[in-house]
Amino acid sequence: MGYFPFFIDIENRRCLIVGGGQVALRKIKKLIPYRPVIHAVAKDVCTEITEIDYSGLNIDSRDFRDSDTDDCFFVIAATDDSALNKRIADLCRSRGILVNVVDSKEDCGFIFPSLFKKGALSVGITSGGISPDLAVYYRNLMEKNTPTDMEEILDFMGEIRPMAKKRISDPSRRKAFLKECLDTCMALNSVLPPDILESLFDKYISEGKRQGFVHLVGAGCSDMGLLTVRALNLIQSAEVLIYDDLISEELTEIVKESCEKIYVGKRGGKEYMKQEETTALIIKKAKEGKTVVRLKGGDPFVFGRGGEEIQALIDEGIPFDEVPGITSAIAIPAEAGIPVTHRGLSQSFHVITGHTADGKLSENIAVLAKLDGTLIFLMGLANLEKICSSLMENGKDVNTPAAVISGGNSKNKITVRSTLADIAEKCRQQDVKSPVVIVIGAVAKLELKQ
Repeated sequence: MGYFPFFIDIENRRCLIVGGGQVALRKIKKLIPYRPVIHAVAKDVCTEITEIDYSGLNIDSRDFRDSDTDDCFFVIAATDDSALNKRIADLCRSRGILVNVVDSKEDCGFIFPSLFKKGALSVGITSGGISPDLAVYYRNLMEKNTPTDMEEILDFMGEIRPMAKKRISDPSRRKAFLKECLDTCMALNSVLPPDILESLFDKYISEGKRQGFVHLVGAGCSDMGLLTVRALNLIQSAEVLIYDDLISEELTEIVKESCEKIYVGKRGGKEYMKQEETTALIIKKAKEGKTVVRLKGGDPFVFGRGGEEIQALIDEGIPFDEVPGITSAIAIPAEAGIPVTHRGLSQSFHVITGHTADGKLSENIAVLAKLDGTLIFLMGLANLEKICSSLMENGKDVNTPAAVISGGNSKNKITVRSTLADIAEKCRQQDVKSPVVIVIGAVAKLELKQ
């Protein structure tokens, strides 16, 4: 049987719930946001129902009577007496009244979906009664993926609709205006500030070109499970996806079918596209009026050159936002069982680039050698021997624990552990490949994993 998902206005419509226990309580709570007139009938009614503060709820503590169904729009049989539930179902069918019977799909004229509601947004999900848990699973996904300000966004869209009808006479342009308003609200996770709203009105009234928007998004460490909910939402709604190396194929496949995907990766100093060209591409696509997601591994602001790209957007007057990602400096050591701080071993951690633009080490290597905290070098495999020797030359104990984690969250990950004196040789012996995270300090000897 197929259940068609009708959405019916039940405000001020009379309904009957037969039952006074926890099941009836759950049904009543689901209905109240939709403002029906609820008549609850049961000989024994639980305290939670009697304490509900809702003016549209009337309770009769007595046995069910056939006449209770008079003038009802729908009926819910929620007793623990299966024979009574069936009698109510048969009665309702004979009188042409929609009926729901708990735990008896075959007696139902309608079923309750798993409900998700935020303001005017109502979503009902059902598996046709086969697996209620599956419906709950998808409802939970929707809850996690819906902007926290959705209720305010919907109210805002309702307010600007009559304004748009009055100010933008062309229906197709008005429709495009409302879509861009919603897209921008969803991107910002908030209602539009007055200046942005007015600029959009000006654009569509004057027949201007659609304004683009750039989201600088951190993809975490190439593991879908480490992606933030906001990042997932933006990737799925992108019109253009400009992505780096170390972005999993799984991530690039969740975009909508019409999304333009552009690879601009670089690794080990070898660039598929120079940074200046990448920045120019981002600006070009935004100026075409596109919603651009600039997807970077880890966090955009941790050696991701995100600041350079944002400065260029500011210079061009292109609106943007930044979505943090889980940086490999913390997540990759954690995957190997290495906490970057640990009581009694390390009270600080320091993230350092393993190579600078001119191929040299950090100019602060002498200062770093004297620190007691954890030193974390990113993009440093080619300079590993130089890093270790420079630290030792500047006073770092040769027996300081060190670890090199290669492969991150991939299936081919490998962790090499040793000391500052011979970690580079151990990595050569095991033919360790980039990308790696280098951890130097007392915590590198830990392996806190099962």
